[in-house]
Amino acid sequence: MTAFDSGDVVDALAARDPADVRGATLGWARTLVPVWLRGIDEYGRVRDEPDLTARYRTWATGAFDHLGAWHRGERPVVRARVTEIDRAVSALRPGGLFQPAGGRLHAVVCGHTMSVLRTALRMTSGSYAPRQWPNLVAGALVDLAAVRTVFPLSTTDLFTVWTHQAGYDDDAHHAGRARHRPFLEAAPALGLAEPAAAVLAEAGRVWSRFWGEPDPVELDEQVWTAPDLGWNTDLHGALGAALHGGSWPGLRGGGS
Repeated sequence: MTAFDSGDVVDALAARDPADVRGATLGWARTLVPVWLRGIDEYGRVRDEPDLTARYRTWATGAFDHLGAWHRGERPVVRARVTEIDRAVSALRPGGLFQPAGGRLHAVVCGHTMSVLRTALRMTSGSYAPRQWPNLVAGALVDLAAVRTVFPLSTTDLFTVWTHQAGYDDDAHHAGRARHRPFLEAAPALGLAEPAAAVLAEAGRVWSRFWGEPDPVELDEQVWTAPDLGWNTDLHGALGAALHGGSWPGLRGGGS
């Protein structure tokens, strides 16, 4: 028994009205706006482009007004607005000294945030068909929980570690249905069993109240000043080793 099984979530979401799924997803994604704005500010100081940072903030601040109106059918989707919102989401992508391997915890948290925001944007703007939403939302719940618990590793990278393990089941690698498994099967080998369990517990908690009123995200100020403890640096090195036939440090079975 796990705290969160994304396959069960996919099945439950598939049985619901797609409009309800999208509306609830938007509500939870909207809780990330403060994180979004803070991330834009942090990267803005590094990039030293105040005018561009101001535009990103404006687009982010108004994003959910557009998303909500598109969801309710109150106004048509305008591609120019989609592009603006997408650019503001991309403003959370690390660059230069602020790559995740550069040692900043908030870079990883911003990466989790990007995943949730981009899912909400693409669901609402028509990039994804309703039949795809259950898998997407199940994955987004894990990323949202990773933000809320400040999981110190890219969930995409963790998934990659999982796919290189000896016990990896290729048939399980399908969109949102397997998003919980790397936290159970790969994270412990990286010394991340406890934070991974916290992610699954939080994902389960959010899922248990998914159809209700979302609660706000509360991050400690240290998230924005702390290093990432080296996990991403170690992992990026292991990724390179695996691509050249090396082995995963601390993982049984080695690279593929």
